[in-house]
Amino acid sequence: MHRLQCCKDLDWDKPLNNDLVREWKNIYRQANSSPIIRVPRFVGPRDGEYKLIAFTDASRSLYGVVVFICHIETNRCCFLQAKNRMVNTHLKNKSIPSLELNAVLFGVESLMELHRDLTGGVCMKPVNISELLLYTDSICSLHWLDSCVSKMEKMQRLGVFTTNRLNAIQRLCEKYPVKFCFVSGKENPADSNTRPFSYRSLMKTNFLIGPDSNFIKTEDELSVIIPNPLTVDKMAPVIDYNVYVGINSEHSLNNSENAHLIDPNDISDFRRLVLIHRRVLRCGMKWKQKIGIEGSPKSPNSNLFAQALSQIISTEQKLFFPEVFSYFQDQKVRLKDLPKIVTQLNVFLDINNVIRVKVSLRHGRFNNRTFHLNQNVYREFRSDPPSIPFNNVFIDYLGPFTVKKDSESQKVWLLIFACTWSRGIDLRICNDLSVKEFLRSFQLHCFNYGVPQLVVSDLGSQLVAGANHNS
Repeated sequence: MHRLQCCKDLDWDKPLNNDLVREWKNIYRQANSSPIIRVPRFVGPRDGEYKLIAFTDASRSLYGVVVFICHIETNRCCFLQAKNRMVNTHLKNKSIPSLELNAVLFGVESLMELHRDLTGGVCMKPVNISELLLYTDSICSLHWLDSCVSKMEKMQRLGVFTTNRLNAIQRLCEKYPVKFCFVSGKENPADSNTRPFSYRSLMKTNFLIGPDSNFIKTEDELSVIIPNPLTVDKMAPVIDYNVYVGINSEHSLNNSENAHLIDPNDISDFRRLVLIHRRVLRCGMKWKQKIGIEGSPKSPNSNLFAQALSQIISTEQKLFFPEVFSYFQDQKVRLKDLPKIVTQLNVFLDINNVIRVKVSLRHGRFNNRTFHLNQNVYREFRSDPPSIPFNNVFIDYLGPFTVKKDSESQKVWLLIFACTWSRGIDLRICNDLSVKEFLRSFQLHCFNYGVPQLVVSDLGSQLVAGANHNS
């Protein structure tokens, strides 16, 4: 496939020559005659502690990654994922170290994707993953990573291709730190992912079983951690940390809490504004550690992007809604002077000092007195539903529609299930509007997507009767 892709003489409608046809027949004959490769699905207990281990490798034709999940208590490795990419025409003239670095970037992307899928908000019960490791057999790539983290001057002499991939790796590792280590070519499972193998040759490698337990326990001296752990400089000059604006809520620009750290009018893109703000926060944390201010974190906050975003939004809200912040700071305000936005949206201040809307009651409290809230009762689960498909649904009927069945025309209706989180739609055909037909369609929906926690509908007679029957 790689040879066909890089061949400029072949067009999409040009037939292959006899040699390529004979080679392709040999490939699919071996593939069809090989036994089915089976991978065990059981990894370990759900409440155990795990780490993700990725191996990367590259050749002139392919570069790929193999990911294993390792149970820390037993050191048992299980195959999780393997991916490879063909070296296209844009990469075919690159050197092997450059291709190896490109494979490392591919491995980091796969690690972050798996880490998000296993520990993110979409998981009903996230897996406890405490460490991310990536092994490569390219010493040159490891030295590039080490030089990039250490900010050495020789990094300025690297090409654009290498610099762009090093910067991309650093940006990805800001979400979660990754430790890069060296593995020899013979022990690298990804070596089987970058070259063609027969079934018998593949079963003799560690492509599916992963590295042995002794290899996992071994500490490699040639390793790089990104982001680089901060080291305290004892010779750092004494600097008044109060000059760093916006790092703590106690200090702000020109002693005014309603001023932005960075003027948004000077930045063309909002995401860029947040990234600059995050960089200032990280710089302030480093100086705070160097001068030994009490209460400073031992390691940089991994969620500085969200912290910078909250500070920008909070400052902007103070500029446009000063009366709301005054109300929350001074609870002795008279009822007639209560801001309208508080009564209309039932707003509150979260732990980041950001105004948010909380809709769960029809009445609020003001100085131990109730007041009516002008709001809809279902707005909360519409704005912040649980991250589970079809856990909260809207149901309603659509129709009737005339269809032909056995050469006869009859009317049918569609029962619609709309997920409030994924906005997915599930349609069920009903022959009539009876309670029995509604319960049958509802049961078929539950068989596929599970029993919903909350169902919202109008007061249709069959829907109300079906709800009473289920109760």
